[in-house]
Amino acid sequence: MLLFLPWTIRQAACLTLAYLAFDRYRLIIHPTSSVRSRSPPYVLSVLAVIWLVSSIVQLPTAILTGLDGDGRCREYRPSRGGGWYYWVKVLTIYIIPLTVIIVSYFKIWRRLNAPGAPHSRGSIKMRTFRKRSARRILVIIIFFAVTWVPIFAVHIWPHYDPNITEDTPHYGYVHRLTNFVLYVSMMMNPFLYAFAGEGFKKHFRTFAGRAVTSSVVLDQERTPDVKGTFQESTLRREK
Repeated sequence: MLLFLPWTIRQAACLTLAYLAFDRYRLIIHPTSSVRSRSPPYVLSVLAVIWLVSSIVQLPTAILTGLDGDGRCREYRPSRGGGWYYWVKVLTIYIIPLTVIIVSYFKIWRRLNAPGAPHSRGSIKMRTFRKRSARRILVIIIFFAVTWVPIFAVHIWPHYDPNITEDTPHYGYVHRLTNFVLYVSMMMNPFLYAFAGEGFKKHFRTFAGRAVTSSVVLDQERTPDVKGTFQESTLRREK
């Protein structure tokens, strides 16, 4: 479980990001036909399937993991086929989701820039909208592509360099650094994907404004009226 769970989480995270890109594609390209399939129960069922598929795909990690001679939990490194074992991980966790993300956002970008699209007119506002949309799409794709490459490179590295093992000091530093980059990117993904949509920004500003207003009102209710209390006490003494 020590190594099976992290790989399952990585698999589920990448499949979820791919599903978000595909869902946004359906919303923009097929807004009418995708209404039913974008309901909360449907989305929850899709997420449950993603986690189930991720667990099944990463079962080899649980099977090929055990204690070494020093009692440490490690993945077994066979003399043959070890590199292909991680290349399969690259395919399922990285290449397939990245392909879905690129294709989905490319079709969105092409739709926004189509000659008959509402946003294809030549006004300055529409041109600015297209540039911002293209920039957001590019940032999302590059962010995913760049932050996930190191974790796979560091695992494939020992299979092609006989001088590198898990006990090599600088390999341990690189391994921890790649994990740090990966987990920071996973923490940033909800904000990156959510704030890419104008609708979420609008609702977030409304929510934030209500939260600030509620906190101010609550503070006013909790803060005692010192001036009123002083006047009441003065009147009581005079009486």
